[in-house]
Amino acid sequence: MKNHLIAAAQRFFGQLLWHVLVSTLRGSLIFGGCMLLVSSTGTWKYLSSSFFAHDLQRVVAWEPADRAQPRVVVVAINDAAYDGYFGGRSPLDRRRLLELLKALDVSAADATGIVVDLDLAPLPGQEQKELLDFFAKKPGRWVLAEPVLRPTDDTPTRALWRDRVCRTGIRMGLPYLPTEFGYASGSHQYRGSLTDVALDPGFHCTRLKDTVQNAMLADGSMGLTRYSAPMSGAYIKQGWVVPFDGNLEPLKQTVAALQPQWVVLGGMWGTGDVLNSPLGERYGVQLHAAALDGQLQGEFQVAYIYQIMAAWLTLTVISLLLAFVHRALHAVVFPWLDTYPGHRFLMNNVWPVLFTVLVFLCLMGVSEILAVVHARWHGWVPTATIAGSVLGYLMFVWNWGLKAINSPGTIGTTLLHSTMIPLRADWSSAKSAFKLVFFDQVAAPRSNGKKASAPVMSRTRAAAECMLSVLSLLLQTVLPAASLYFALSKTL
Repeated sequence: MKNHLIAAAQRFFGQLLWHVLVSTLRGSLIFGGCMLLVSSTGTWKYLSSSFFAHDLQRVVAWEPADRAQPRVVVVAINDAAYDGYFGGRSPLDRRRLLELLKALDVSAADATGIVVDLDLAPLPGQEQKELLDFFAKKPGRWVLAEPVLRPTDDTPTRALWRDRVCRTGIRMGLPYLPTEFGYASGSHQYRGSLTDVALDPGFHCTRLKDTVQNAMLADGSMGLTRYSAPMSGAYIKQGWVVPFDGNLEPLKQTVAALQPQWVVLGGMWGTGDVLNSPLGERYGVQLHAAALDGQLQGEFQVAYIYQIMAAWLTLTVISLLLAFVHRALHAVVFPWLDTYPGHRFLMNNVWPVLFTVLVFLCLMGVSEILAVVHARWHGWVPTATIAGSVLGYLMFVWNWGLKAINSPGTIGTTLLHSTMIPLRADWSSAKSAFKLVFFDQVAAPRSNGKKASAPVMSRTRAAAECMLSVLSLLLQTVLPAASLYFALSKTL
């Protein structure tokens, strides 16, 4: 039994090293080039976005439902409050708004802070001194929305208001949410966003100004920087929303009873601020709250090195499984291929479809396992990273199941045949060709590290062989290793 376990472990890690060394560090240039080309297309970006949405949906399905104490509560100004309490006018009546803000300040006295996802900048001729004085009493408690990005959209009144807000120490953040193919991103936020500012007590208004200026592109458009900040899927699905219909007393009682860490005040009237999400349409204020809640509960994307390791492990397991299935099918079908067209049809036409289905089923199984891990420990390994590797193998290495899956054997055998012999062959050939060109020394040619019979090369051919061997060494070993390093070290 022990010997069988050791043999199985040797086989597993041998297969793992095969994918790491052969397919990554000495991978085919055609494979690498095709993968690079595919990853840059809009089709793959759409698929990647779809995988992210699928991940979020599955995490919600596995996430524990026990959330008695809310971290974040949305106070939503609904249609009734907008029409009745605020008179159906925008910008909102500042006197009425001040009453609402005071009610929240009292009822959420123990909260860390209150995020206001509303445009509070005054109209020309309005100073809003009372509102500013109210915020100035507890400047570190408030995070206000700053919707102006481009200097051309700014006004002297807004600029003066912003300067006064900054001088009092009140923080301001951008109320924008990154989107991908019509959906709000569940994995990233903008630098300087409401969530980013809320969780950074030292984020002064001057930093927001620098963030906006650095994001200004030459054509006048904005290129805001994204950073990894996964939303809480459970909050998107069913977050804590307290509707404000114009009655302050019930609102105060409800907020006081919930005792949240953060309150996010925003509008949920009309349809102007409705965005699509993987879990349905949501108002912007709900998604800001979901992003804040996700960071408070410790949601994070694991580093790229662990994502790549997960992809290698997945490829190892899938390849071992499919190699077993392929060998079984080959034993049953192959002896009759040359004689019976039905068997050829099965192997050449039906099997690639079945192979593809098996690969996708394995991929969905891995996605489900990752969703369970994410739901329990909040560490997100995106399925898209693994799917890119698996689908790349499906198309360019396994050829939809028509090519036999390599199964090299033990760790030592894999290291020898996938790394040492090819490296030694490249170096030996380059060295021998170099000696022939410059020193007129003829060495016995080698093939895979062994002496082989071949015609003696001319100096011209030796020079070409030297350059090609060095190129092989660089492109199949040095460059892939360097590319892997930079890929692993890039920011999420």
